Amino acid sequence: MASTSGDATTPSPKAARLMVEMIKLGDQMKRISYEDEEMMERMRKENEESLGRIHRSSEALSVRIENIE
Repeated sequence: MASTSGDATTPSPKAARLMVEMIKLGDQMKRISYEDEEMMERMRKENEESLGRIHRSSEALSVRIENIE
């Protein structure tokens, strides 16, 4: 029966460090992506609120102009 212990090679210390760094960078990219999504959602909500205020102000101004005429 053939031995399988020689088939599994452990990575060199340098390769192991690189793999750990790659995992860390992947986690960092996920976190940044999530933070970007949250920021975009906050900005979208703020823009909707601003547009709502502008719309209400515009309507109020139109009413005032009609009353002046």
